[in-house]
Amino acid sequence: NFVAEKFERARELVTGLTAGVETNTANHLFNGAVKQMFLDNSLRGGMPTVLGNGDKEGAIYDEDPKIKIFHTFSRIHGDLERDYNAFQIAPTFFSQGPGNYRDVAQNRRDDVTFLPQVGSFNIQMFLGFIQADGYEPLTVEAVAYMYTDADVAKKVAKAVTADANSEQQLTNVLLGGAFRPGQMFNLVDMLGIKIAVSNEEFTNLVVGNAEDRAMAVFGQGYWSDHWDYYLDLIESFTSIFPDQEEALMYDQSLRYFFSTATIKPREAKYV
Repeated sequence: NFVAEKFERARELVTGLTAGVETNTANHLFNGAVKQMFLDNSLRGGMPTVLGNGDKEGAIYDEDPKIKIFHTFSRIHGDLERDYNAFQIAPTFFSQGPGNYRDVAQNRRDDVTFLPQVGSFNIQMFLGFIQADGYEPLTVEAVAYMYTDADVAKKVAKAVTADANSEQQLTNVLLGGAFRPGQMFNLVDMLGIKIAVSNEEFTNLVVGNAEDRAMAVFGQGYWSDHWDYYLDLIESFTSIFPDQEEALMYDQSLRYFFSTATIKPREAKYV
């Protein structure tokens, strides 16, 4: 019946998500604990998914601009005993939601260990959230994608649609602003855009040729211990790619995060 099928599907999904840490010892409770910890941490930091149509099989994020990293399932705690941490996830494909900076960063420290294609994605994203005054925002949201080159947008739209009208509509959508994969599928359905390729190919072509943009908002305040996670992210990366340490430190261009909230100078905070 329906409930039994959904239950079985949920078990299959959890088994697939935790396959990378499958442990076999004489203690089945320990084996289960390892998988459960990995699952819990993945739900807070997100499960890294490789999207895009890279030119070289197995290329990492740093090597190919068409390789994109998107974290699904990411959201704020949502623990049952923490009812003040109400979480939300988008009701779309590639569902995810906003999470707290510290939680997301600490639970992505080993992304590159389990999925080397992640490369320095997380390092670039979190260091790019630092403001010019040294502070960082609280809430990290899922990466968004956008097109700034109209010719590229038109080329992609033509490659994935079934008719001229759909091509024009999709072109307008791609040039209309930032989007996430799940939102794109919703728009395609809502506008009646006819797709001529599989969902997987559609996603890889649309996302792979777009520019990724890390997203965050001020939230409720600033914290001062985030730098610790930067070091962990960097050490994890260099443990997998020791030959790329110099390039990571000196060849990457990072953005500054601009927040609508600022810290007042000391003379403005005390009487």
